[in-house]
Amino acid sequence: VSSLPDDSYEPPSASLFRRLYSKLVHPATPLTCAFCVRVSPCGKHLAALHLSGAVSVWHFPSLRKSKYWLLKDQPDAEVVNPSAASTLKLLCQHSPKKKELKSEFPVALEWWCRHDPTIGDSTASLDDGLVLVRSCGSLTVSSSTTLTNLLGDHPEYLAPHPMVCAPEGAQFLCLELERSLARRQRTTTGTFAHPLTQALTGEYPEWSLEEEAMLDERTMQEGSDGAKESEEEEIGYLAWMLLLFWQLLYWLTNDVRFLVWRGHVVSERYRLVQLQSSSPEQLYYNKIKAEEYGEALLLAQTYELESDLVYQSQWERSVPSMESISDYLSKVRCRAWVLHQCCAVVPAHLNPARELLLFGLRGTGLTVLINISSGEDCGEWLSELTLYDCEDVEQRQQVLLQEEQLSKQVTWQELTEAQLELIKIRYRLLRYLDRLLTYELLVGGGHLAPERYDAAAYSRLREQSSVAACRQFARDGDGDAVAVMWTHHGQATLPHRLALLSNFPPTLGPFEYRALLPACGVDGEVLQWQQGPLRDVDWCERHVSGIGDPDDSVEDVCGLYEAVKGVQGVPDGEPQLTAQMVSRWYQERARQLERECGLVDSALDLLKLGRERNVPGLEPLLQLLTSLEVLVYEAGYTHMSLDELSDMPSSHVLALMLDKSDGSNLLQRLREWVLPFLGRCEAAQAGARDALLSQYLCTLSRSNLAAVSNILKFATSSRQLLQEDALHTCAVECIYEIKAYDQLSVASVILDGLPRAADESVRESLQLLEVQLWGCELMHKRDVSVLPCDLRRMAAADAHQLYTKLAHAALKRSPPLSLKEWQSLLDDMLELQLKLLTSTEPGHCYTSVAEALLTSRQSEYINFGSSFLSLSPSPRDAARGRNPYLEGVSHHEAVHLVLNAARGYFNTAERYGDPALQFAKQCLDRLAEVQEKKLQEAVQVERDLMAALEILHEFGVDQLPLQVRLCSDRESIVKGAIERSPGACLQYWWRVLQLGQLLRLEGSVARRETTVLVMLATQAFKKIAANAKIKPAAGIQS
Repeated sequence: VSSLPDDSYEPPSASLFRRLYSKLVHPATPLTCAFCVRVSPCGKHLAALHLSGAVSVWHFPSLRKSKYWLLKDQPDAEVVNPSAASTLKLLCQHSPKKKELKSEFPVALEWWCRHDPTIGDSTASLDDGLVLVRSCGSLTVSSSTTLTNLLGDHPEYLAPHPMVCAPEGAQFLCLELERSLARRQRTTTGTFAHPLTQALTGEYPEWSLEEEAMLDERTMQEGSDGAKESEEEEIGYLAWMLLLFWQLLYWLTNDVRFLVWRGHVVSERYRLVQLQSSSPEQLYYNKIKAEEYGEALLLAQTYELESDLVYQSQWERSVPSMESISDYLSKVRCRAWVLHQCCAVVPAHLNPARELLLFGLRGTGLTVLINISSGEDCGEWLSELTLYDCEDVEQRQQVLLQEEQLSKQVTWQELTEAQLELIKIRYRLLRYLDRLLTYELLVGGGHLAPERYDAAAYSRLREQSSVAACRQFARDGDGDAVAVMWTHHGQATLPHRLALLSNFPPTLGPFEYRALLPACGVDGEVLQWQQGPLRDVDWCERHVSGIGDPDDSVEDVCGLYEAVKGVQGVPDGEPQLTAQMVSRWYQERARQLERECGLVDSALDLLKLGRERNVPGLEPLLQLLTSLEVLVYEAGYTHMSLDELSDMPSSHVLALMLDKSDGSNLLQRLREWVLPFLGRCEAAQAGARDALLSQYLCTLSRSNLAAVSNILKFATSSRQLLQEDALHTCAVECIYEIKAYDQLSVASVILDGLPRAADESVRESLQLLEVQLWGCELMHKRDVSVLPCDLRRMAAADAHQLYTKLAHAALKRSPPLSLKEWQSLLDDMLELQLKLLTSTEPGHCYTSVAEALLTSRQSEYINFGSSFLSLSPSPRDAARGRNPYLEGVSHHEAVHLVLNAARGYFNTAERYGDPALQFAKQCLDRLAEVQEKKLQEAVQVERDLMAALEILHEFGVDQLPLQVRLCSDRESIVKGAIERSPGACLQYWWRVLQLGQLLRLEGSVARRETTVLVMLATQAFKKIAANAKIKPAAGIQS
């Protein structure tokens, strides 16, 4: 605001001549009315917007005009927001009040001040800008002197007709209004949404501005506009019916000619936008943070900013690869930062890892070293070709010649700290390169290395010293890796060769790392390990030594010897190992394996390998361990010792030798282990060989008869394990000891492989065993599993149960057996009885088969089973009577079988009409020729029960047949039937009397009839009393 007091201000006065001149002469700049006026933050200027579109700046408070721009003179006035052009057109069509408003007219004005006016900065002047907003939505921050856009070549675009608030703190807010048009359209169901329905529901489909413009043009071509549509909507019912008719035509034909376009609905969405001023540096950092690197590079070029930040950010946020090295890291000029990245970053792939190290070596060459000493180095990246980039011999020679020439320019005794630091970094890069080349060899080298490369494993390797890495490889049991370390890093690792060998796991056999074991020559001297370099010696390694990181850490070496006590390394001053040191190590290592781990096999292998390598002084310990070879190493008893061997029985030792053997190595163990061991036992005690082997084989046959078969086969062929009689007796006992049915075939193989026995009793036992095996296999085929030991002690009762199991197992077969197969089953059972189960009779076989067939619930089987029965009292023919295998089941037993089958069917029936009753009747029909009075009475009882079930069913009583049989008070059954169906019982009273007879009520026939008639009379009187509604007299029943 002005500092002048209100009473001292006098507005400028115009003279009479000036006023007359203004009336007669048209002014050069027409002054129209101002509709927007804003005072600058410093209070010295005033800006105004005029209705003509002009922009003016005035001194304040004197109100003297300073600047005035017509609409045509304003920069960026003709630039229109392309996305808002169609919107302005449509809004002008649907808003008549805005038809005269042009898109380039300014609609809002505010002052922009670079300084905060609240701090009283007096430097604010006319250089402050004007925030100018036009009706098309373009926004510019223009200079108050030239009106040029301070934002750049193009304005910022907002929605049409935005609003701007006064800037504050180098920022201001804009409020824009985004409008979209909605139109009635056809729905997915083929119907139209009427404007009235849309107005009620508030659901309008939104159209984009471009689509709306195209639809409006189409509507104008068809001769319809918004005014006519509004008039049509106000027409009465006739127009409404016509509209429905057109809609129906469109729904039927789906032809756009019948589509009726309706009015528009404008939806509005407000958005608040903040614009803030920032410096080029801040904007540059923000672009980098937002990963907008292209714009950041443009800012760096425009304002001469450092572009390294862009490439550094891109490198840090990208995956290290060949492309990222060439695109990002190679464009960074700061050498220190690049070298740090080359040393610190471990790429996830092999080729980028190698390229990153070589890239670092190119930046630490002799040229950079010379520039540092001459003071010409400014810290920027300088790359030169190295020896490791050469592809042919000629190029290699050129690089070597160039290095030799440059090295003469360096005073190696007077290196500065910067040069020493550069050489130290180069040493580190070379060390990492050596580790990378070593790692390539460890994972296979060649084409296998890129596939097997692991960044984490390589990172661990390059951070370890050579001794620590070699020690870890030894502990992992990786002999190839240890060999690679000794070959290419032998200067640091070979002095500790014996200690590193002691770090191999005790569980790892010495043959796994036998190539690493020390050996002695013919002259008794220890043979040295052949070494080979990974690469050529670098120039820094030739001229400067002791500056890089040490390859062998003192802590790692001390920890190595603390872990393997008793092992000596190569003393200082001695060039190599001695034979005495190697011999002492072999013996100590072997004793350690046997004493601490119980690995006699490893100790023995180690000494054998030492003997092969001409190591002296190993024979006494080798002979001592050989005595344990059979029991510990070859038999596999891991915790065996010499003290335990003396207390162990011979049978236990034999079991340990063969328990863990299989078919592939059984014979070998018999030949190499068992025969010598049994020979020693036989020499100590006569007859111990056969007894020990027989006892072991009987125990083994319970679980693994196949192994017993192999042993007996070997004993048969070799004649060294068992004598003939002992061999047959052992085989028989082993077969009787089997406990699994799947070993029967192996038992047959054993018997077939035995030689002919000389003793008669032995031959009889073998023949009996063959028959028993045959019977077991036959019954196993019939789904009944029996072992030879069961048949050996089977009694007659057990044999009867075996026949029953065979018959019932046949009933469970799927699909059911044919009659021919049943006959075959019977023949097999008769053969079993004849050859094996001689304690039973042939009739038992017929009885088991007939019983199974009679209870099979199949009419065909029942009829076939009856053919085995002697149901007729007449005797069999003479031919069959003389042969018990043709007689079948006797008459008395046959009748009981059929009667029991009928009773079983009756008892298992669930109701009257159950198929089981038909099977029972079929069985009873087989007993029609029975003449014995008791049997006839039993048959008649069953028939009466079935007839009683029929009568009970007629009277509506459905009881289980078994309940009828087991009911002790059968009068209650008759009474229940009368109460269940009183009318039927009174009408068919003779059927009730018959029911009483069939159920065999207590007493004589007359007594039964009286009982039934009394029950019927009682029910009749109850029915009469119920009908007459008179209580019957109490004495009527009596």
